[in-house]
Amino acid sequence: MCLVRTPSAPSFPEAYVASCVLAFALELLRTFLLTESATGGAEKVRVWVNANRWRFFDSVAIVIFAVAFTLRFDPVMIPVAHAVYGTGVCYW
Repeated sequence: MCLVRTPSAPSFPEAYVASCVLAFALELLRTFLLTESATGGAEKVRVWVNANRWRFFDSVAIVIFAVAFTLRFDPVMIPVAHAVYGTGVCYW
C-alpha cells in the first residue's frame, strides 16, 4: 500500500489534469447543446446518448472526477476524495 499526503493546494500535475477534464466536459456540453433533431429535453438527451454510447460513460467519469476534486479541498474529506479518485482511475 502506498500512502501519499495530499497537499492543501492542488499540485501542477493535478491542476493540469483538472483543466484537461474541464476542457473535455465543455466539449461534451457543446455537443449536447448543438444536438439537432430533438424537440424536447428528454428526447435531446436520448438522441445525444444514442449517437455515441461513450458520451454517457465519459459524462459519468467527469462527474466522478469533479466530485473527488471538490472533496479534496476539505481536510476532513480527503480520505473520501482518495477513494473517489481511486474509483475514477479504475473506471478510466
